[in-house]
Amino acid sequence: MKIWCKFTVFTAAFLWGLLSSHLHSQTIVEAHGQLQVQGSKMKDECGRTVELRGMSFFWHFWDNSSSYINEEVVNWLGDDWKVQILRIPIGVFRENKCSVLSTAVLDTSDCQYGVGTGLTGKEFGYETARQGIEACIAQGVYVIIDWHSHNIWQEEAKEFFDTISKQYSDYPNLLYEIINEPDSETWDEVKEYAAEIITVIRENDPDNIILIGSPHWDQDLHIVAHDPLVHDSNNNPVSNIAYTAHFYAGEHKEWLRQRVKAALDQGLCVYVSECGTGWEETYHWDEWEAWMKFVKENNIGWCNWSLGIKNEIWSCLNPTASTKGNWDINKDLRESGRIMRNLFRETNEIPEPCDSVDQNPH
Repeated sequence: MKIWCKFTVFTAAFLWGLLSSHLHSQTIVEAHGQLQVQGSKMKDECGRTVELRGMSFFWHFWDNSSSYINEEVVNWLGDDWKVQILRIPIGVFRENKCSVLSTAVLDTSDCQYGVGTGLTGKEFGYETARQGIEACIAQGVYVIIDWHSHNIWQEEAKEFFDTISKQYSDYPNLLYEIINEPDSETWDEVKEYAAEIITVIRENDPDNIILIGSPHWDQDLHIVAHDPLVHDSNNNPVSNIAYTAHFYAGEHKEWLRQRVKAALDQGLCVYVSECGTGWEETYHWDEWEAWMKFVKENNIGWCNWSLGIKNEIWSCLNPTASTKGNWDINKDLRESGRIMRNLFRETNEIPEPCDSVDQNPH
């Protein structure tokens, strides 16, 4: 009898453990699954509104940034910072031999600490993208693969997104940011470019969300609101697309919030794929709080710029920060980094997974 009781207790505990692990998903991707755009909202697989909050790395080829885009750092950010999404900016810049546009062969003295002899700048960019994406998939966080360009490089972008979308289309983790911050192009030019890139991605990946920038560093959303992208280059209706807004506290104020709100009111989905805590070497916490209130009220997710060591007000890391994670809060994090870590740990919760939610309540 005692043996049976012990077995019964053990079995009950074991089954409860399985049930608990099922009800309380371990990762944000397990919880939300495939993301989708419905009207002005980003939704998860079971129709819940999603506000993904996380970090953007720095340009992959500057300030040793690529060395931080690895599995150990991604795991640290997921486990300790509780990020839900990470942005991988693949730098597109003609004048730099480490850029993804470059065919120059690199050696170990290039790209800050180097990436090994024999890779071209293009190969370095593709490898950095893969390394970041695969680390995020393994950790169970969402990942924005960002073609980090201020100008249109259509053929190069088509090749890049064709390659990436073929390789990772089966994973719900991915979002594609097809241009970072157009600075001199018109909306008509950006829209035509976006239609071409969307066609390429959708041939491989029909589901994952595509993010589109707007002129003047992702600030002309009022123009987009009155003339949104409707069809791809093959005249197919576009779906699961969102438009990016970028802000830096102290520089971009109520006028930009009004533009974002105008886009939302027109039924467009907006995601803030880049935002900073200050401007011109000054933190602007009051304006940061105004933005945080605005994005929360409007169910907009965001990525903070940046998880880098460049001497800028919005950088989160000191040069002492290890490329293996495990950062000391006081020694390795700058003020912005400490603020971001605390904010994510306080607000980023993992809900029940979709398969445990009643999607058709009576």
